[in-house]
Amino acid sequence: MTRLLASLSASGLILLLACGGGGGGGGSTPSTPNAMAMDKDANATPADTSFYGVPNTQLGALLSGANVTFNYWNPNAGAVSLYLYASWNDALSSPAASVAMTRGAGGVWSTGSIPLPAQTFYVYKVGSEYVLDPYAKSMAQWVHANGTTIPGDSIGKGAILSPATTLPDGGWAYVGAANYFDGSRMKGPDGTTVVPYAYASNRDAIVYEAGIRDLTVDPNLGAAFANGTTWGTYKGLVAMLPHIQKLGVTHVQLLCPLANYNYDQTKIRTRELDITKTVGANYNWGYDPQNYFTPSGMYSANPLDPAARINELKTLINEIHKQGMGVILDVVYNHTANNNVLGDSGIQGYFYRSTSNNGAGSQDVRSDAKMVRKVIVDSVAHWVGEYKVDGFRFDLMGVLDTQTVQSAYNAAAALNPKVVFLGEGWNGFYSGVATDYNGAATSGADQVHATAFTGQNIAMFSDSYRQIFKNGYPSDGAAAFLSGAGQSPANLFSNVAGLPTNGFAPGSTNNVVSYLTCHDNLCLYDVLAMATNVTKDATGDAELLKRAKVGYAVLLTSQGLAFLHAGDEMFRTKETTGGYANTKSSTGSHRSFVDNSYNASDAINLVKWSTVYASDPITGGFTNYDATQNGYKLYSYVQGLTAIRKSTNAFRLPDGVRAANLTRIDPVGVGSSTLAFGYKCVASTVDASTFFVFHNAGTSAQSFNAGMDLSTASLLADGVQAGLTPIPLGSTAVTIITTGGTSTVTLPALTSAIIRK
Repeated sequence: MTRLLASLSASGLILLLACGGGGGGGGSTPSTPNAMAMDKDANATPADTSFYGVPNTQLGALLSGANVTFNYWNPNAGAVSLYLYASWNDALSSPAASVAMTRGAGGVWSTGSIPLPAQTFYVYKVGSEYVLDPYAKSMAQWVHANGTTIPGDSIGKGAILSPATTLPDGGWAYVGAANYFDGSRMKGPDGTTVVPYAYASNRDAIVYEAGIRDLTVDPNLGAAFANGTTWGTYKGLVAMLPHIQKLGVTHVQLLCPLANYNYDQTKIRTRELDITKTVGANYNWGYDPQNYFTPSGMYSANPLDPAARINELKTLINEIHKQGMGVILDVVYNHTANNNVLGDSGIQGYFYRSTSNNGAGSQDVRSDAKMVRKVIVDSVAHWVGEYKVDGFRFDLMGVLDTQTVQSAYNAAAALNPKVVFLGEGWNGFYSGVATDYNGAATSGADQVHATAFTGQNIAMFSDSYRQIFKNGYPSDGAAAFLSGAGQSPANLFSNVAGLPTNGFAPGSTNNVVSYLTCHDNLCLYDVLAMATNVTKDATGDAELLKRAKVGYAVLLTSQGLAFLHAGDEMFRTKETTGGYANTKSSTGSHRSFVDNSYNASDAINLVKWSTVYASDPITGGFTNYDATQNGYKLYSYVQGLTAIRKSTNAFRLPDGVRAANLTRIDPVGVGSSTLAFGYKCVASTVDASTFFVFHNAGTSAQSFNAGMDLSTASLLADGVQAGLTPIPLGSTAVTIITTGGTSTVTLPALTSAIIRK
């Protein structure tokens, strides 16, 4: 996450670092008896029985022809009115019109069916407070910069529209079940040929985490972005999709595209290219939720038009589907930007935790309360049903309870049976277990309780995997396997097999995310550069390229869902001259890298396309590669690895055969700590192909006894190239010598090898 960087250390402890203000708390301290009773931490129960049930009434602004009905849930309110506004920046206290609402069954306040008002925007007035509709389907343009919001408006306004009437450009390309990803439309590296992929479950996914602005803000992108309204937008990412598709991933994960509090949408057309600017950049990853049903206006070409962002996000999703890939949304249901996002002060004690068990640090959403659970489930169903998304990445999923995550998954899977759920399973829910708001025992959706999701496509990030191969929080930048620190051969193999070694015990590889990097902490180039202390020159970069290739070879031959961070496959770096608060520096080469760039400038966060392409990739059709660049060499290598992974289920084994079909192979002379390891994987499909995979992260050659004759086997990857075309043994530094029917495979330093028998 960004606002509060939370990760799990090896000991299972959480450190919470306040990384960006979420806006001031709205409303006053609850004063009514019901409000105080609603606080679970006060060891009391609500006096109003409406809080125990969930209304069947559809909530929000419901349009029907020339009429609209507004429904808002608040059993604790004494009076509620609808306030209407003509402009996005009108003061909340000066509505153009208002409509008194009537309380009905289940604590739902309603206007009843009224003529569609002339005004575009609205909020609810609850007593003396203003409340943004939690079910608003779009919003007015928003400003929150340097602690200042729109004069007279600290919450934002909902927009009166029906998202169903706003379609993607050209309409949806597919209908019904075909609207969702199932692998059947995946394309090859040429971007045209359809190469169907037998996609069944999470372990078959290769997820690419994409920051919309990061991938589209490079000022060297050409004519398509020249008008200044395309870069940094949903439409801009559409233009860059061929690069992602050719990489061979299955899903594009969009980094926090829901409405976020900490942006100034009036200034989104300004690039922040001054690398020395360390404060005040109008950039944010988006982990301060403002609304759970509204696309962010930050990535819209026209945030003034509340329908535009819907059209643009739907168009992006539609185009990703046309490229044969699925779409995952990064969502933040664990906390909100401030404590009036879900209701007025009279019911904040129902929606939010209030004392020491704040796993997200502040404004923790109380997911075990029935209406809170309903908001989350309804939001998930909205994005799947209305926007045709294929999955969700849950920020700090461990702050939520297992029943809420399961209910959300059930709702999504009813619409899209191949839906992907993945999340951060760090322990943050009442220290892991609790009695929920309704008196039932429950637990957090965290690593400790991962078996609650056995048999479901609900996965958790494996920090065990990350730490042993690359390292990360709290020791980001310290040496690990890829940077030359020896590890237990048993632990290396166990993590590759989808069996974490830190107490996280998933019931299936469908419940494990194998990953090296994500948006949090140092990117791959930077963490390797810092851990190895190499100098910034051709020699240093050549070493880092070799180490990165080993890392990707490990990752894409591991069991579990494979997760990649955008730009790392292009040798992305966030190196800086210094001055940023969130930096780490190497001790030997004295290089500095930004490790938490959630609000840094575009100069730090942008992905430079010149690391792969000789000129503007858009006008060059994404074929104008610069083969001399390390970024291209790594991109091409990863492209080959994804092709290998998808060609067989050997690296995506069903749970029932994993133990029998996956065998550890140690290097000759292995000790208790090693910089080399290997494994044999036998596919469970009819062809039963056998793969031998060897990795050497050390600086001297390593040999492995394969235990069988590999003299006629095909070498698919070495330290230079990877792919389905066999590499002639005479052209590679990898050697296979067979004696007496048994082959010995020798790898040079910093090399991986994949061999198909």
